[in-house]
Amino acid sequence: MKCKKKFLLPIIAMLLSVAILITLSSCGKTLDDIEYQIISSGNTSKDGFIYSVYENDTIVITGKTQAFTEMIIPDEIDGKKVVEIGANAFEGDETLVKLTLGNNVMRIREDAFNSCSRLVMVDATENLLDIRASAFYNCQRLTEFKGATQLMRIGNSAFYCCESLVYFDFPETIELIDAEAFSGCIKLTEVKFPEDLESIGEMAFAFCTSLTKVTLNDKIVDIPNGLFLQCEYIESLFIPSSVKTISEHAFRGNKALKNLYLSDGVESIGLASFANCPSLKNIYYDGSASDYEDISIDPSNDSFDNVTVLYDQDFEELLVKED
Repeated sequence: MKCKKKFLLPIIAMLLSVAILITLSSCGKTLDDIEYQIISSGNTSKDGFIYSVYENDTIVITGKTQAFTEMIIPDEIDGKKVVEIGANAFEGDETLVKLTLGNNVMRIREDAFNSCSRLVMVDATENLLDIRASAFYNCQRLTEFKGATQLMRIGNSAFYCCESLVYFDFPETIELIDAEAFSGCIKLTEVKFPEDLESIGEMAFAFCTSLTKVTLNDKIVDIPNGLFLQCEYIESLFIPSSVKTISEHAFRGNKALKNLYLSDGVESIGLASFANCPSLKNIYYDGSASDYEDISIDPSNDSFDNVTVLYDQDFEELLVKED
C-alpha cells in the first residue's frame, strides 16, 4: 500500500459534506454544524496563532506565526472561545511533535494536520466531537491519540496511513467512522466497534496488517466494501445477527482467519469477501443447513470451498471456550 495516494470515494465525500446540515448530540453535548459567517480573519494572537472570528463570537485557529515543537491550543483568545482548528491550518508542519487541544475545541477541520511528519502525540479533551476528512492524514509518526472521550464523528481518511498508531480508544459515543478513516494504520492491533456506531465507510480499516482482534457491534447492517481488506492476522471473526450484507472484498486476504462465526441474519456475501483466506477451516453457523443454503454467496469466495460448516451453534458457549 502506498501512503501518498488516497482511495477517496466521491459519493462518501459528498454525503459527508451534506452532513454539516445536521446537529448531533451526545451525553449532553451538542455538535453545532451550522456554518457561521466570518467577521474577521488573519488576526494574530500574542502566543503565535493566526485566527478568524465568527459571527457567533467564537474563534477558529487557521495557522501560526512561529514554529512549535509542543503546541497548546488555548481555551480562549480575547475572551472568545476557540472552538475549531481550521482546514489546512498546520498541514505539512515539520516541527510539531506534541499537540494539546484547548478545552473548547469541538472540531478539527479537513487536512488540519495532514502530513505533520514529526507529530507523535495528540492530547484531546472530552469536548472534541468531530474530526474531519484527512485531519491527520499521513502523520506517520503519530503513536498516541488520547482524551477524546465523547468523540462522535471521524471523517474519511482522518488517520489514513498513520503507520505508528498502535492503539485508538474508540469511545461509545462514536456514530460515524467514514471511508478509509484508519486505512494503512499498519501497527493498529485491535478494533472494537462502539455501541452507538451505525455508519462506517468503505475500506475504513483496510491494510491494517497488524490487527489481531476485531469486535463488531449489533447495529451494523452492512459490512462495507473492503472494510478489513488485507488484515492478515485476524484468527477468529464473529458476525453479529444485525448484519445482513457482507460486501465485496470485506475480509479479503485475511490469511490467518481460521474460525468464522456467522449469524443467520446474513443474507448475502459479496464478491471476494473472503477470498484468499487460506487458513479458514470452520464456519460456525447459528441457523440450520437450509438457512445457510439460502445465503447468496458469490462463487469468488474460494476460501469457502473446503470449510466445515457446523450448524445450529451456540455462539455464547463457543466464544467463551475460545477466550
